[in-house]
Formats: sequence, C-alpha cells, structure tokens
Amino acid sequence: MELVQFGCIKRVTLPEDWLADPALNTALMTMRSYHPRAHDDVEITFFRKLQGLRAEEIEKFRTFLDLPMHKIAEGSSELLELTPVLGNAGNNQWSNRKRGAAGPNFRFTSAETIFIEDRLVLQVKGSFIEPETKKAINEYCGLFFDSGAEKNSVEEAYLQVPSHYGYFQFERYLKVFMDAVFSIEWA
Repeated sequence: MELVQFGCIKRVTLPEDWLADPALNTALMTMRSYHPRAHDDVEITFFRKLQGLRAEEIEKFRTFLDLPMHKIAEGSSELLELTPVLGNAGNNQWSNRKRGAAGPNFRFTSAETIFIEDRLVLQVKGSFIEPETKKAINEYCGLFFDSGAEKNSVEEAYLQVPSHYGYFQFERYLKVFMDAVFSIEWA
C-alpha cells in the first residue's frame, strides 16, 4: 500500500496488510492514518497542520536541521526552542513544570536528527501520559520535517502504540514504522 502526494511526501510505502482509516481533512489540518488488521488502536499517521509557525519558530527549526546529525539533550535550551515545532509532544516535562491536571501530557525520552532519503529530520520518542497519575497511555515515535522554504509549516509522521501492549510490541511496530518512513520519496 502507498500514500502518494501528501504534503512534501511524494510517496511512502506502507505494509500491505495494514488498513487505511478514513482521511481527516479540516480547515486546520490534514491527516492520513493506517493500522494493522490485528490492532486498530495502533497507528501510523501522516499529519499536516495547515497553519504555519511564526517566522522565528520555523527559522530556529531550519537552523537546527542545518546542523550535523546529533542527539538533543534532555532539558536543553535546544529542546525548549523546538517546543512549538513538536505539537503535542512539546508539552513535556521540560517545557511544562506544572503538576496535576495542568502538567505535561507527554514524557520525553529522546530526540535526535536522522536522515530520511537525503533530508535531515527530527525524531522524537516518548510516551503520552495522564498528567495527574503519570500513567503511560500511548508509546510514541514521531518524525518532524520542514515542508519547504516557501512555507512556514512542519509536517509529522508518527507511530502510536497503546502502552498496555508493552515494550516489545512497541519495538515490533517501531521497526514497521521505520521501514515505512525510510521508503519516503520527497516531492
């Protein structure tokens, strides 16, 4: 199965035994999600926010992507500067120090830049959590990429697996996800 012409992605190959969910298009975003036959609560999603970032936010992201491949340190100023780019994953323990219901809903575990085809992208891993109990809900791996010089938007491809499936099931689906994203051809 392939996803064709989605934002800055020309083509990406997904597992043949996965199913496509109905496309979601609103005035604010476009989303295409896929899930394996066995688990309709596991998803690989391609997401485009149709509103761009502020000029200074996209410039920081572009400057970041111009650096050589590297890991991002937990709590670093670099991570905090990328918060607007990260969407929901930006509400993490480093950017939101509140407790209780107003606390972060994402537990950041790692971030680094990697090459997909010939393009440097940001990869972020962590868990979406219930802010009050800190109990993990979904395990997450997301890739963030610049949509192009004429736009101020960042596109995202991500994997989410319910935490109750456990670490080994997440790792199994992570391999499927990475195989798919390494097949991306950029537009």
